[in-house]
Amino acid sequence: MLLAALSSMAQTPEFASRGLVAFYPFDGDARDAGPSGYDAVVHGAHLGIDRFGFGNSAYSFNGTSDFLDAGNLDAFNFGTGDFTLSAWFQSSGPNHNSYIVGKWADGLPSGYGLGLASSAQIYGFIVAPPPFVETFGGPSTSDGKWHHLVASYTRAGSLVLYLDGVSWSIVSIAAKSGSISNTVPLTIGKLGAGLFYQGLIDDVRVYNRALDSGDVLGLYQFESAPRGTHPAAATPQIINTFVVGATVTAAGSGYTNAPTVRVIGSGTGATAVAQIKYGSLVGITIVAPGAGYGPDTTFSIDPPPQTPRRARAIVEVTNGFAANIVVTDGGFGYTSAPSVSIVGDGSGATATATVTDGVVVGLAITTPGSGYTTPPTVAIGSPVLASRLSIGVSKVRVSQSLVIGQRYVLESSDDLSTWTPAGAVFVAYDPVTSLEVDATQSARQYRIRAIP
Repeated sequence: MLLAALSSMAQTPEFASRGLVAFYPFDGDARDAGPSGYDAVVHGAHLGIDRFGFGNSAYSFNGTSDFLDAGNLDAFNFGTGDFTLSAWFQSSGPNHNSYIVGKWADGLPSGYGLGLASSAQIYGFIVAPPPFVETFGGPSTSDGKWHHLVASYTRAGSLVLYLDGVSWSIVSIAAKSGSISNTVPLTIGKLGAGLFYQGLIDDVRVYNRALDSGDVLGLYQFESAPRGTHPAAATPQIINTFVVGATVTAAGSGYTNAPTVRVIGSGTGATAVAQIKYGSLVGITIVAPGAGYGPDTTFSIDPPPQTPRRARAIVEVTNGFAANIVVTDGGFGYTSAPSVSIVGDGSGATATATVTDGVVVGLAITTPGSGYTTPPTVAIGSPVLASRLSIGVSKVRVSQSLVIGQRYVLESSDDLSTWTPAGAVFVAYDPVTSLEVDATQSARQYRIRAIP
């Protein structure tokens, strides 16, 4: 279990946690993984596949009635303060004038929202008080791809919209100096009484500060990398000392087959099997309830398999220097510390890696370099992959001395007893004839036999 925990470990960059009010990773539920636990309530939406192919790791919305309610909380009523909204989405419908996250309803004099305009371009607004100040831009997002969307609100400055780390639209909101607080909940997948979104949404973040362009690019890079595999977890349901059911508490990710489930407790005889869909645990079936189990009973579920993969990281830049380097995916399969290269518009930055149990668990800046205006790219060496030699034979050539004018047939056998034709009957016109045949089966013998 230690190995699984290390392989899925990912450090969160300082800029990604500073000012974080709520974070909804949607890993099996709508819980808030931020500092305060502002869990959302699901209305109709169901779990789907995220941008990395992990099941039960994003929410799917039908465009007509599905949404999540995060509540009317003081933390989401920013008053006259700065704030930022961030989310990943994959559109599956027209999504004209639909909303991904926002806090507003018809008739209210204050609020904010982030979504898609009539042409599926990114869109954001603020009202404090009316009329609205809004902006939209960028390419159409009705392309079936996952995109990262950010709206950064600097109340004394501008509202800036970013798509996939790039600024696409900006508008001054300095004139909107009133409070944006209101009495409706923050919703995900709709705004107010309608304007529903159709598609998948994941990794929604709310900040009480305005992220700058470097923060947004860093967040995009940080969240673009998969976090590796994650072990699943579940709790048993006990009635009258029998194990009668299970509740999945963590769907996990990266499973290629159903893991072994063991029932651990004071009783005996209980057995269970796991159901896996899209690489995640979706349920546990109790095969035998056993007897004698108490409230301390637990499930032990095998972790997902580990395959060698390259580690990933991002660099945080301060005043042109590479100030910090953060592991976003520790990779797996390293037998020694890999090389680390930092490439960007500056120069001179270097770093070293620390490996534990095959995983990159830390990176350290050894030289900060200078001249970096945007976060540079980190290239970490790959683990050494075990070499495999595979030899495939596609054709077999059979040569034999023949009698000119005689009829022959090429035959094959796998036991030297039963022979079957491997080609058509032919007449020899040369004393030595060579024939080629497709090798559709292995371990077969061939001969050319004279026939009347």
